This record gives sequence, structure tokens and C-alpha cells, in this order.
Amino acid sequence: MTWKPKKTLKDSSCNSQNSGGGTSRSSAKQTSSGAKFTLGGNGARTTTRVYGRKSSALAVPQTRQARSDASMTPDGMTIRIVLPLPAKQLSPNARVCWQAKARAVKEYRSISFFVSQRFPSRWKAAEVESTFFFRDRRRRDRDNLLASLKAAFDGIASAGIVDDDANLTHLPVRLEVDRDAPRVEISIRRTE
Repeated sequence: MTWKPKKTLKDSSCNSQNSGGGTSRSSAKQTSSGAKFTLGGNGARTTTRVYGRKSSALAVPQTRQARSDASMTPDGMTIRIVLPLPAKQLSPNARVCWQAKARAVKEYRSISFFVSQRFPSRWKAAEVESTFFFRDRRRRDRDNLLASLKAAFDGIASAGIVDDDANLTHLPVRLEVDRDAPRVEISIRRTE
């Protein structure tokens, strides 16, 4: 006999049936992890965990995808790639499940790949300047912002702009404010 995991798991610490007295009132709340809590008539708490649910935080809305763009200067020495802001799961300080981080990495890398594959240049070395546009002027750690772009740089290397992303020289990150269109602009300049 082999064990098969179930898609839903119901745990009940006590019987959620009404014991006859009092009014019957039940309410359901859903948390961000997909767990549903239902309170029975006598205050019994029943937990239902739903597995395999898509997280809306990882799905990229159409407005964010529409902002992705790429352009090249006429001399062919600089490529500018515009991407949506990286998901919070990509931050080195994020404490998330490895599966959620893997999904966010895969998604951001594929966006970067499809945007930058317009220019298969195969440069040996390049210099990169990243500019983050946020809605507000909050203080942010520039090193963490650069680290959150690792998936984007992997996608750029996979698209063929540079031979290897190890040959990218990163300039300090710049922070700007754009209340209408938060984004990341990556300028890649050929240095070989």
C-alpha cells in the first residue's frame, strides 16, 4: 500500500457541531497562506488547508508586463531594458518558502529573457547600471536591490547579450521616483 498526499487536509481540534444551546453563527476567514478558518456555533475552530492554490502575489498583472521594453542606441554600444520591479520574494532578506522564491525567479528570468532576446549581440564584457523607479522616497538598501536583480541578469545572459553574466561589471544602483510607473531600467554598455 502506497501513501498518496491529499489535496485538502482537514484538522479539527474539537467537534464543530452545535451542542444545542446558543445561536448558530459561523464565519470563514482566509489567510494569505491559503488556510481557511471556520468558527462553528460553539466557537470550535476548524482548519482547512488548501494546497496547490496559485498565489496572486506571484502572478504578473498585464499592466506590469506592458511596461517591459528594450531599446538600443544607434551606435549599438548600449542596450536599455525596462522591467517591472522585482517581486518581494527575490529580495535576499525575504523569508519565503523555497517554492515561492523559485517561481518568482523563473518568472522574472523569463520576462528578462523575452524582453532582451531582441538583441543577440554576444558581447564578451559589459558594464551595467540599474535604475529603480519607486512610487515614494522611502530609504532602501541598494545592495539588496541589486541582488534582487540576479534573475534578470541571468535572463539577459541566456538571451545572448553577453557570453556570461559573470562578465558584467555593476555600477552603483540609482534610485528615482516615478509615482505613475514604478519599474527598473537596466542600461548595458559594451566594454570590450
